[in-house]
Amino acid sequence: TEDLGFTTNNTSARVMKPLIEALSTTGGGRHETIKEAFERGAFRDIRLLKLAVAGIDDVYTELADYMAETVVPSYGKAIVPLIRERVRLKGNRGDARRLALLHRLAPEVARPIARRALKEKSSQLVKISAIQALAEDESALPLLLEHAKGQAWEVRAEALKAIALHDRQEVVDLLIEGLRGKDIDRAAEAIARSKSQRLAKVLLEEAEGQLSA
Repeated sequence: TEDLGFTTNNTSARVMKPLIEALSTTGGGRHETIKEAFERGAFRDIRLLKLAVAGIDDVYTELADYMAETVVPSYGKAIVPLIRERVRLKGNRGDARRLALLHRLAPEVARPIARRALKEKSSQLVKISAIQALAEDESALPLLLEHAKGQAWEVRAEALKAIALHDRQEVVDLLIEGLRGKDIDRAAEAIARSKSQRLAKVLLEEAEGQLSA
């Protein structure tokens, strides 16, 4: 029911056989085989669709990232149902990739899942993807603020970067508090993303005070 965004074709057996082996086995050299096949249009053969989706969980991180960021998105929104049904909130890096991909292809589908991930017990990697998916959603700010004060530092760092996109007083207060405490590096990184004039004013006052001291 969704347009793939390209004309499908049948890949020859000569190309298909090594490509299937690269997608379904482990070992060196697979990344180059898959990359060359993609650039030649081999993945337009929809017989490879499920193997391509499964590649998001490949044991080789660089290859799994390539599948999630380049190959699978080429199928467009037609791939959304296959991705959505495989996202596990307590899952691993592959589930985090799926949620990020879902947000890229269909934000309206990804956001409710991301909210669940932040409200329920989910893995840190999935939480980080969820925060990224909700970063610009003003209505999700209370959830983001909650995680910006959490215990897991990687999640907290991502949440601080997300809230920095919002020009709200509670955001300014939390970021300045971070600058004055143990989160100085993460708060500084988050502040660098902000375009808030309110934050800029407070930051300048804080800098002048520290300079005087």
